[in-house]
Amino acid sequence: MSSRGPVSGRIRYLPLGGLGEVGINMWALEWEDKLLAVDAGLMFPQEDMLGIDLVLPDISYLLRRDRELLGIVLTHGHEDHIGGLPYALKKRNVPVYGTRLTLGLVKPKLKEHRFLRESDLRELRVGDSVQLGPFKVETIAVCHSIPDAVALAIDTPVGKVIY
Repeated sequence: MSSRGPVSGRIRYLPLGGLGEVGINMWALEWEDKLLAVDAGLMFPQEDMLGIDLVLPDISYLLRRDRELLGIVLTHGHEDHIGGLPYALKKRNVPVYGTRLTLGLVKPKLKEHRFLRESDLRELRVGDSVQLGPFKVETIAVCHSIPDAVALAIDTPVGKVIY
């Protein structure tokens, strides 16, 4: 509920990869025609995936022109959360938000793909908030096996999503 009274509508959680598997972590929230993506990972192939170099999330839903992708927020710098970012940005170039270390790990990947100059990287510090359309994203410090990792508290028109 908002301070203006009840809100009608439905928030959608869209797993794009990483659900029930290790790797290719990526998901999105959708409100009306606005999308916010979180992470953009990859997975290295398993033994039975002959001829496959990388496994990437299925971002076809994010590419629909009747939806506005507002940005991608990265939670930390592990490959299963950032490794697919260059491939996603080449298809839909949107602002990317992350902490200093996370963006520092992303930059060489984008440079390798010759996409660093076209990229819009925006640094967030722990405790920062950013408004992306109907979503207000706040970063929260977490303890993880990599420094500068964050959890996200995402205010939506119908409540808060914690990741």
